[in-house]
Amino acid sequence: QLRAGTTVLAAVIVEDHIYVINCGNSRMLALVVDNGNSDAWQLNEEHDLVNQDEVDRLHKAGVSTENFLRPTRGVGDCFRGLCFAENEEFKGANGAPVISTPDKKLLQVDEFHCSHLLICSDSVVKAIEEIGIEPGNINQFLLSQLIREKEHSQTKSC
Repeated sequence: QLRAGTTVLAAVIVEDHIYVINCGNSRMLALVVDNGNSDAWQLNEEHDLVNQDEVDRLHKAGVSTENFLRPTRGVGDCFRGLCFAENEEFKGANGAPVISTPDKKLLQVDEFHCSHLLICSDSVVKAIEEIGIEPGNINQFLLSQLIREKEHSQTKSC
């Protein structure tokens, strides 16, 4: 009966390493805001239909990506996960459309000199899209908001 799941993105900083696990379409950004210089880069791949590896995985499992709802990975989505064979929509599939296997990544802090790490749920990303920001511009939009907040803040840090 359970027809929903959740995404998971977590990061732990231990000394000079960042350990990241990701299962879903949340995103983690490294942001640099320092003396007029700014940049943003995404530290994880989202598990949705923009990710070609995920599209290939679905096709290999015999799952049509037409009308497929995102994300392609998540935790607790029994309807599209463990119990997918009971779902008429996935008749003929030979593997679960939604899997709960996370990506794992180990980053060294000195590989990049960021001032902020930002973890956004897919709902934040969706809300930004709904105000008219193009998907390819969301990371820069978030960076601009951080810069704006820092410029108008009474404190020195965000």
